[in-house]
Amino acid sequence: MVLTVLIILVVLTKELNSKKSDWKLKVRISRLWDVESPKKRGFIIFTDMVLIDEEGAYVHASLRGEAAPKLRQKLVEGKIYIMKNFEVVPNKDEYRVVSDSKIMLNFQFDTFVKMVNEGENIIPKHRFDFMPFDLFDQRRNNFTVLSDIFGRIVDEFGTDSDKEIEIEDQGGKRVRVKLWSRCSIDYTEQKKKLAVENKLKIVTITSIMARDYNGFLSLAASSASKVYINLDINEVTELKTHIREESFSPFPQKKWRGHFLLMVQIVFGYHRTLKISGGNNEDDTIDIPKIHSQDMVCQKMDIQSIIDYCKTEYK
Repeated sequence: MVLTVLIILVVLTKELNSKKSDWKLKVRISRLWDVESPKKRGFIIFTDMVLIDEEGAYVHASLRGEAAPKLRQKLVEGKIYIMKNFEVVPNKDEYRVVSDSKIMLNFQFDTFVKMVNEGENIIPKHRFDFMPFDLFDQRRNNFTVLSDIFGRIVDEFGTDSDKEIEIEDQGGKRVRVKLWSRCSIDYTEQKKKLAVENKLKIVTITSIMARDYNGFLSLAASSASKVYINLDINEVTELKTHIREESFSPFPQKKWRGHFLLMVQIVFGYHRTLKISGGNNEDDTIDIPKIHSQDMVCQKMDIQSIIDYCKTEYK
């Protein structure tokens, strides 16, 4: 009697295709979220996740059907798993969570998952496709791909379960993002857990939608959105460093932009005041009064010229 043993090798997500079904992955569950029925609170329709392999490539996976509750109990966000017996299908035409992947995975009743310890220092914990604030207008009413965003929290409005937050990027541009139910509650709970003295809070929001609302750009969370405050990633660390450096600089080099009139008064040692006002134009120049004894001459200057001028005139 000859016993044949079939050994299935672990592959990377980039090797997956729909031509075969006996794939085996070792991946980290980077994001995990449940989508509840809008008609029945607490009833989970399906569970979705983002999986990352050792090369940092990621893929969207979905768990639905009768086997979902049993398999869901084995899944923990952030942990590493061996996974087998899943279906490889084309990525969705709309509301894609993973933008650069042509496929996604469907977990079935016989899908095998096993938590493992190896790979903790090899497989990345996170990956995002961050969209610059200036480019969100290009995705207005385009729902093919959902976008990720991060920024400094500067203001918030609404209740714990229905909140809108205003965030600012490194260039000083601000946008508002609407958070719904689960995301809003999660955001509120994370803020409460942070130390009171930790005033600098950077929020990361995944899978948001850009819509047109009465002619204005409206950003809002989707059912796939996750919220993280002060997440340990390079982008958040760099933004924190930039903000701290600017707060200690006598002449912060930020771009004076926005849809509102900005008036900054810088008072110097001789009680003289330099007024800097920026309108709603989208270039990097602003009008400042240049002080010479009794007369004031208004000139057009760029940001670096203003900084050099201030350093020269107001030592």
